[in-house]
Amino acid sequence: MTSVARQRSVRSESGAGDIELRTSEGAALPRFSTGNGSSRSANKKPLPKKEKKDRLWKQQIEPSWEPTFTPKCAVIPLILIAIIFLPLGGYLYWANTKLNDVIFDYTECQYSAASTLTSPSIPNSPIKEWSYNTGTGTCTIRFEVFHTLTARVFMYIRITGMYQNHRLYVRSEDAGQLKGSIRAVKDMETCSWLQYANCDAAKNADWKGGTGKQADHNPDCWPEASQRDAVIRNAASDAQYYPCGLIANSMFTDSITNLTCISSSTSTPCRTTTYDFTERGIAWEEDIDLYGPSRWKDDASRRAEIPTKLIPPPAWRKAWPSYWKDGYTNATLPDLRTWERFQVWMRKAGLSTFRKLWGRNDEEDLEAGVWEVSVRDVFDVRRIPGVGSRIFSARINHMVWESKVRSAEIPFDLVEISYA
Repeated sequence: MTSVARQRSVRSESGAGDIELRTSEGAALPRFSTGNGSSRSANKKPLPKKEKKDRLWKQQIEPSWEPTFTPKCAVIPLILIAIIFLPLGGYLYWANTKLNDVIFDYTECQYSAASTLTSPSIPNSPIKEWSYNTGTGTCTIRFEVFHTLTARVFMYIRITGMYQNHRLYVRSEDAGQLKGSIRAVKDMETCSWLQYANCDAAKNADWKGGTGKQADHNPDCWPEASQRDAVIRNAASDAQYYPCGLIANSMFTDSITNLTCISSSTSTPCRTTTYDFTERGIAWEEDIDLYGPSRWKDDASRRAEIPTKLIPPPAWRKAWPSYWKDGYTNATLPDLRTWERFQVWMRKAGLSTFRKLWGRNDEEDLEAGVWEVSVRDVFDVRRIPGVGSRIFSARINHMVWESKVRSAEIPFDLVEISYA
């Protein structure tokens, strides 16, 4: 018998997909299929429909269309987009030119203004006169509104140079506490170093996202124990800040009065002597649902513990001493459900320059003329440094207080300031 190793195979095609081999003597060898023929296909079970789809998807052999971006293919869509959006952009630009704005900077008031009304040496400023009361820290400003602002008029604050999207700042709150739930302080790990209000507990507590102990960063714990505020000295071992975290502590806290008309742009008396702004209706409806009254008020035993277990943030005690310097009581504990300015502030901005709606007047026009406003400046913005100003406008109808914080790239300084 001829050895298979010495055989010379002769290939001949005898059918679709089959190959026949013969020895040099002409003897036929068993046929086999290439895999494309009917003999093997007949013995192979078809794939289930689902498995077939999965194989096509996972092996990335689904049919697709990949366009070739020739100049003609790219230019035509761009021209169509330009035809659609150029008129829209032109209209928006035209509408923006119709805004009537009044912008002025009041930062230097406490350093430059006299105790009586005098004209500031600020070029191109609508401020006509200002004065500063060192006893109360109040700046009185008389400014001119050149054009009547038709209702509705909105008041905003605008912050520049503050990064609310910083990774340590943006999550520095406790959602359950804001909703009104009774939370154990040990579970509020997202509040950064403004979690434990008791400094002894803060000295032993790490803070999530950073190094060191919470007391190392908490300004309430920097002084010696005997020099700390009474509310901190008397805090219970499980005391917590309410609300906790950096966002709440950095809230804008300058006190701004309503406007008083000094004179109109004509010789006639002012139609409105006082122009009021309300904070009702400034928060988004979906934001209001995130807050609720604290359940600490619902139980008599817990109400008695409010002064020693719920502590106002450091900046709040400085900004509102008449309310919270000595801590909370059952009567002074803020209702976060109805405090819309707080809700507006807690909505984090994505950019370092942003606006927060701070007040509105839907009923009255703000007539042209000279108006007076008093601002209690509770924070020295030169220390950051920064500036504060306000803007009035119509059509879009808003008024903006602006603050620039140029050196607050990281939020470690935010706990030390009344607004950032």
